[in-house]
Amino acid sequence: MNILAIIPARSGSKGIKGKNIKPFAGLPLFVHSISAAQGSSFINRIIVSTESESYARIAKRFGAEVPFLRPGRLARDSSLIMDTILHLLRELRKHEHYAPDVVVLLQPTSPLRTSADIDSCISLMKRKRLDGCVSLARTEQLLFTLKSGNLDLLFKKSWVRMTNRQSLPDTYLLNGCAVFCARTTNLLKRKSFYLGRIGGYVMPRWRSIDVDSPEDFLLAELVFKHRRLFSR
Repeated sequence: MNILAIIPARSGSKGIKGKNIKPFAGLPLFVHSISAAQGSSFINRIIVSTESESYARIAKRFGAEVPFLRPGRLARDSSLIMDTILHLLRELRKHEHYAPDVVVLLQPTSPLRTSADIDSCISLMKRKRLDGCVSLARTEQLLFTLKSGNLDLLFKKSWVRMTNRQSLPDTYLLNGCAVFCARTTNLLKRKSFYLGRIGGYVMPRWRSIDVDSPEDFLLAELVFKHRRLFSR
């Protein structure tokens, strides 16, 4: 199968200035996603989507492609990542007559994700003949929202009476788009990684840190430096 990895790396960031190129364990943050894609047994093309010429030079230096720059209108805070992916696919088809069988989205904000995580997600999709697969992390079973300042339990109200954690069903959350893969036909049809027959690949929580704030960055880098202790 022709499998394309897309790594979106725009230059604007409000939470952490220059986040995608901020040094993380000695390398620009988004380069860790390039390295993970390069170690995959399935991915055979890696494209970084960016509007920045300097980011593009970094991407190329580390072995990724940047066939063209992303339009500025797709690099704003309000821009949707799906619009960027669809634009990239259209341009590749138009100028190269290239259409991958599978698209893998790798967000730079998941630097602890491994090549094995990518391959496991793709393998699950292929093995079960799914339309796609997304990475997940286990979360707390009892989750609440606030309505007018009052606690409101998400999911089933009966769960609150189950004081034994082991009696509750496992629950999961999307772990920052660490690995999202989809068959291109399904992606173009539904314009979503969540619709269709979608599998879930569960990653350990320590590899699921989504770098969105200075605190996340510090924690993720600390875990990265000591990752061998977690993987035992």
